[in-house]
Amino acid sequence: MPRCLVNAIDGASRERYTKNALQNVGYPDIRLISSDVGVAFVRGVIVKRERMLQVALGLLGLLYVGLIYPLYTDLAHSKWLLEMKGECEPMFLSWFIALGPFLLLAARKPSLHRSLIVFAACQSLVHASVMTIQTVEAWNHGVRRDFTDVVITGLIGGILLGLTLEGRKQSATVTQ
Repeated sequence: MPRCLVNAIDGASRERYTKNALQNVGYPDIRLISSDVGVAFVRGVIVKRERMLQVALGLLGLLYVGLIYPLYTDLAHSKWLLEMKGECEPMFLSWFIALGPFLLLAARKPSLHRSLIVFAACQSLVHASVMTIQTVEAWNHGVRRDFTDVVITGLIGGILLGLTLEGRKQSATVTQ
């Protein structure tokens, strides 16, 4: 509801409008949440964002833990040394694998683990930034490198950061 409409409606009309709107949606037990700028939110939006964050954290945690297989194959056959010429991929994989279980734990109650989630998001964004520089430098030296991993890593960080910070921005007061 636009701010001008919120201010134009008196208290009784606003309460009547709120009850009717929520009953029409089918959520009689949900209360209207209004922020300090006069924009109306329904608690269901916050619940959906929290659920999306839980799903994202669960999938990312499983993906990171699943990287244990490529790490095993790299280490067991000395692939990182013999075929990749001293590539440092196993080091990065171990970093993600160690972060995976913590993301799975954070998926249970994301609101209690905001700092871990923001750390994982910032780590992904910084990693994507470094990979972007490496990819551009590779192209400058005639080595063709794909940007797919850069985009995926950047999206992971952006999604986590967006879902986490939006929950904070909506600190609002509950009106009955």
